[in-house]
Amino acid sequence: GLDMGKKRKVKSIDEIYKVVLKGIELGYTDITFTGGEPLIRKKDIIEILERLSKENLLPDITIVTNGYLIDDELLDSIEKYGGYIKFNFSIHSVDLEDYRNIIKHTNKDKNALNKIIENIDKIVKRGITIKLNVVLLKGINSSKEKISEIIEFGLKHKINYIKFLELLVTEKLRGYYNYYFDVSSVKNYFENELVEIESAPRRKVYKYKDSNIKIEMQSCTCRLGCNKCIAL
Repeated sequence: GLDMGKKRKVKSIDEIYKVVLKGIELGYTDITFTGGEPLIRKKDIIEILERLSKENLLPDITIVTNGYLIDDELLDSIEKYGGYIKFNFSIHSVDLEDYRNIIKHTNKDKNALNKIIENIDKIVKRGITIKLNVVLLKGINSSKEKISEIIEFGLKHKINYIKFLELLVTEKLRGYYNYYFDVSSVKNYFENELVEIESAPRRKVYKYKDSNIKIEMQSCTCRLGCNKCIAL
């Protein structure tokens, strides 16, 4: 994963590209752009995609984003890229008021969610894979009603995957422990609608009813940090 939002020292496009090339040389077949918000450096990501295409080096690319800064210039460059690219959207509610409350410290735009939904539709229209990453927050987006709302949104907008994650309570987030919610409760809400199709120790994937949408559930018992999980 490439953290495009490091505060210590901003790396130049050439330095970032060297890291990408080194990863490919070492046998890595996928690259993740994450942050912070990686699309603050959208121009650099476009440049990296162009360089990789030119050299016919085509690792799988994942862009982990809040979805707000996506535009046609980025989507055009993704369509031109010769390899596979997917978006992982961090979107913890599709209710306007709840969404505002969750992101109010990072985005002052009251219409942020509407813009993000427009961007989701643009991505889907172009046939680019999209996954919603939903961190469960007890009492905010954890009820059966709120989870159903997110799944119905996914169905309506033809999302490929929805991933529900537990809140990783690090030292920095210890004050948020009261928001921790066990992902297994989500499975219990939809006992009869979910068919397990994939299983790993802390991650399970389900097919939802007769739809094409896949529902993932990620429990977190490690100290490796959320970026490791949400990039998958």
